[in-house]
Amino acid sequence: TLKGHALEARLYAETPATSFLPSIGRLEAFRLPDGVRTDSGVEAGDEITPHYDPMIAKLIAHAPTREQAIAELAAACEAVE
Repeated sequence: TLKGHALEARLYAETPATSFLPSIGRLEAFRLPDGVRTDSGVEAGDEITPHYDPMIAKLIAHAPTREQAIAELAAACEAVE
């Protein structure tokens, strides 16, 4: 049975000023928050190249209500370093 609400935010290494083209280079610092599910294939020190999708992580929040899930996801997004 379904229980609660889940929301996802995707983090990309893109540059808005260049129509969201990939922003390549070394990922100097990168820390994902605790308290939400995270999926990522990179870590601090990795190189972001133009040869792959620039998505660096997904944050997934789950809570009993949609409003709580939104609040958890917003807090997780703010906590990314």
